[in-house]
Amino acid sequence: MKWFTTTFAIALFASTPVLAHGPQIQITNTDDKIVTRDLFGDGSYTSPTPARSVYVMPVLEDLGIWYTRPNTAERPVIGGPQYYSGPGLAYGSQVGTTDAFAAGGVFTLSLTDGLLAWNGIAFDDPGTEQVRAFRGSPTSMSATATTSDSGPFESLAFAAIATGYNSEAHATARYQFLGDGVDATTEPDDGVYLLSLKLSTSEENIADSDEFYFVMHKNAPHADIRAAIESLGVSPASVQVVGQLIPEPSALVIAAAAIGGVALWRKRKA
Repeated sequence: MKWFTTTFAIALFASTPVLAHGPQIQITNTDDKIVTRDLFGDGSYTSPTPARSVYVMPVLEDLGIWYTRPNTAERPVIGGPQYYSGPGLAYGSQVGTTDAFAAGGVFTLSLTDGLLAWNGIAFDDPGTEQVRAFRGSPTSMSATATTSDSGPFESLAFAAIATGYNSEAHATARYQFLGDGVDATTEPDDGVYLLSLKLSTSEENIADSDEFYFVMHKNAPHADIRAAIESLGVSPASVQVVGQLIPEPSALVIAAAAIGGVALWRKRKA
């Protein structure tokens, strides 16, 4: 097996111009399959970007609730997060081409495993913690999908793609922790968590995406974050670190499996 080292791509979202769209994962229809690409801290989402399968982001608090926050920019003057959570989907980059997603199509985000936490050796059952993906606001959710300790796992459907959509088209989603498995105001333990996801569309002849992953860290030691990423055994080129950056980028040079077909190893819950 060939091994190599490389430096992870680092997204400096704080320096990105604010376009009021928020954090979104760019997706494309590539060879009749959904492909997940760069996570943008904010628009514009039109530039083609590399394929990604692991997104590393912080878990941060807002108004007593802990969320994934890929874009850690603060609101000017009044303070607080510009975008308290994300990411959603940016699907408009192929507008005007034969590969563009069709109007009327519905994307579905599916959980593919229970929430896991890094125990220092592997990802394992975190205990009581769960994560809720949702659309809408924390007080008025239009759709939800919450992790569970065993399947079948829930999914979240987005609104149908509008007719005449443009290259900036996106569909927002947010993620909040339920520290006791039920209540969003119960703080989760510090640590590194793993969320497993897949995207599908109602549009015929377009296959589901490959499984992709959020590595979410809350007050975790940098060494734990690095070890958790390394344990996934994926190509560093498929990993994107976003939001609150891990210091000393040189420390992110990690040996990872370079040969295709290396399986993501993770311990499933019993």
